[in-house]
Amino acid sequence: MNHQHEQWFQQANQLQAAGRLAEAASLWQRLLQLAPGDWQARLNLANVWQAQAQYEPALEAYLLVLQQAPHSLSAKCNLAQLLKTLGEYAVAAQLLQEVLAQDAQHIDALSALSLVCLYLCQNDLGVDFARQAYALAPERPALAANLGLLLTQARQYEEAESVLSAAIARFGALPDLCWNRAIVRLYLGQYEAAWPDYEARFASVLPARHTALVRFDPLRHHGGRVLLWAEQGLGDSIMMMQLLPALQQRFALQLCIEAPASLHALFAQLLPSAVLLQPGEQAEVDAQLPMMSVPAVLALPRHALAGTPYLAAAADSVASWQQKVTACAAQGRRIGLVWSSGVWSAAGAANYNHARKSIPAAELAALANVPGVSLFALQPGCDSQPLPVPVIDLTAGIQSFADTAALMAALDGVVTVDTAAAHLAAAMGKPVWVLMRYEGAPFFGADDSMPWYRGVTVIRQPQPGEWGAVLAECIDMIKSLPT
Repeated sequence: MNHQHEQWFQQANQLQAAGRLAEAASLWQRLLQLAPGDWQARLNLANVWQAQAQYEPALEAYLLVLQQAPHSLSAKCNLAQLLKTLGEYAVAAQLLQEVLAQDAQHIDALSALSLVCLYLCQNDLGVDFARQAYALAPERPALAANLGLLLTQARQYEEAESVLSAAIARFGALPDLCWNRAIVRLYLGQYEAAWPDYEARFASVLPARHTALVRFDPLRHHGGRVLLWAEQGLGDSIMMMQLLPALQQRFALQLCIEAPASLHALFAQLLPSAVLLQPGEQAEVDAQLPMMSVPAVLALPRHALAGTPYLAAAADSVASWQQKVTACAAQGRRIGLVWSSGVWSAAGAANYNHARKSIPAAELAALANVPGVSLFALQPGCDSQPLPVPVIDLTAGIQSFADTAALMAALDGVVTVDTAAAHLAAAMGKPVWVLMRYEGAPFFGADDSMPWYRGVTVIRQPQPGEWGAVLAECIDMIKSLPT
């Protein structure tokens, strides 16, 4: 390595370490023009491209590195991370197993393989690899956070809480550790202990917004205008709605609510005096509060949730939808159906939660064998995909969740995966069967005894990815409904 080469190599490393990725990539490329055989420089360039989400050139670079240096465990590991991101889980697992065959104590390979196993529905195996990684490097808090996550996904809640609490005692309140502990404490119903940790989400998994505005402080603020902004899923916002009248009354607030327009009619029903904003609209306010922080502000304990219905569809709208429903199915039980958690543009690992919560359309064939039941789609677009069961689609008339609520009111019950439809039906007091992934959902609890609503029956997968048993149990419950 000549002097110029060595100087550029060191400079590019420094730029990369400082997070100046575009400059680092440019310098790595210049270096490779001079020395195309420098596989370490190419590996570093591939790592930069992966960090910038430039996946195609990163993939090409990793493959070229492995042609030049097939012994490089780092290249195999990083390529596996990229393949995981792209959703190529089986190939990623194979690469990581190759690394472990050469070095059984390769910590990064063990840690990466734990998550790949999770994506492959091998939750318990993922825990084993996460345990091995943390045992080899107990000084790395990220491995503790990963083990806590894997234990939670494997439904080993008490051990997950113990691992994360011990790590926080050792390393301090690091965001990923606190966020993961918040999730497992919600599963365990330890709400009051969970809320402080839950605030770590903006330093861990979510981007913060409205940071130029002062944060609402229940100890200092009383009265005034507060911007309450929706931050997570539509279902989470519907769930939080039940707490907003208490928030408004306790602190004498004028609420300005920033949320998707599809939710505005529901917010207006509960809080007629609220100012409703779409994301990006401006309002003069005295403070801001993320919507999922309302339970923390109220210091909400689990036992305070009565589960009383708090939403209702407009009577005239219900009458209109009732006519449409009766015209399609004059007799028998009429059940709303949601089998997908929404339309996502992401792919690969970024699509993991959506895919895990959704039922493949082909598996809906089991619902064709339910006598005396008419199924009504509650998710738009079902006419764009072939379904193995007759589903009546009236969703072209749905403009907002107020319309969905009116359609639900005209039905006898709702069968849905864990999505906003479950929260809306439950908030209305409708019978709702939630078809739940193996991992469950934090607010539904470790034992699926959802405290936020009455009338919710959760049917959870007995094994990761297994929907057959869930649908069979749901069918038996629908058959027991009075006609």
